[in-house]
Amino acid sequence: MYLSVLDKAVGCVLGQHDETGRKEQAIYYLSKKFTAYEANYSFLERSCCALAWATQKLRHYLLDYTTYLISRSDSLKYLLEKSMPTGHMAKWQIILSEFDIIFTTQKTVKGQAIADHLAENSRDNDCQLLHTYFPDEEILFVGAVEDMSEQYLGWRLFFDSASNSFGAGTGTGTVLVSFEGKHYPATVKLRFSCINNIAEYESCIFELKMALDMKIKDLKAFSGSDLLVHQMLKQWVTRDSKIILYYCSLLSLANKFRYLELRHIPRTRNAFVDALTTLFSIIQHPDELVIEPIQIQFQDRPAHCLGTERVSDIRPWYNYIKEFVKTRSYPPDADSIAKSFLRRMSSRFFLNGEVLYKKILIWAF
Repeated sequence: MYLSVLDKAVGCVLGQHDETGRKEQAIYYLSKKFTAYEANYSFLERSCCALAWATQKLRHYLLDYTTYLISRSDSLKYLLEKSMPTGHMAKWQIILSEFDIIFTTQKTVKGQAIADHLAENSRDNDCQLLHTYFPDEEILFVGAVEDMSEQYLGWRLFFDSASNSFGAGTGTGTVLVSFEGKHYPATVKLRFSCINNIAEYESCIFELKMALDMKIKDLKAFSGSDLLVHQMLKQWVTRDSKIILYYCSLLSLANKFRYLELRHIPRTRNAFVDALTTLFSIIQHPDELVIEPIQIQFQDRPAHCLGTERVSDIRPWYNYIKEFVKTRSYPPDADSIAKSFLRRMSSRFFLNGEVLYKKILIWAF
């Protein structure tokens, strides 16, 4: 993909190498003028906005392949590698995380010249908006209303994966739910570099092996990856050479089940697994560190209430004063300061039988 970003417009050319890998064949040409507010962006923001817009337009071409981005702007490399973006940059990075994009320094002129020409000769009325909102997953998947908390007469598997930009790696998480409602969580830390789609396949393969080790033959599995589900259902074609090996391995595991149903589930209904994978993608732990199983407790009252113990033998606050007035004896563990305080306080009270009264000074006029 060749990308040219100017002050007021952007041009893009998508090409593909032939079987020899020497010649390029143009696939698609794109150009657009920036809107009034987009034109006020900095050069870095305009470049990132242009790349996000181009990937949205060419999504059906880029999704199954590795895309090499060729541009004069190193700011695009900054976006792809930035660990903690904010604002618009965070939205654009989320959009780009779906694709396998590799930034390449410009070496060729032919494709870039065409992209420059498209940017310089864009039409005045060609101001297409970049949609950064995300579609409502609940509408796209009306049938996937089942979640972990609902009852089901059978085994269910919920899994997902999460990548971390700080170099901590990728974490995969799963929760296997029995027909009795018992949960079996498990996680895997991937300590090698991989794209999000490969991480989803790694997660699915691990979870299916876990189910087979537990002698489970009938299983309903829920994944957060729409791509994996459609490829396993053979509704989408798998062309990426890096994913084909995972695809074949997953088919081999699926054939060992008597019944296996794979469905997509939105992350809003897979919150526990999503939190589990995010946790293990963030933390960094060496080989010798042993992590005990995570215990989850439910607490219905504040901590200060839990720390208060009920005492059966409750004594009133004036008990020591009453005993001192009655017997003139001190408590066993009283020091000199406590004894002095007790003598001073007892002078303000008197005892009538078993009832302790406080002395009150009444002035007579």
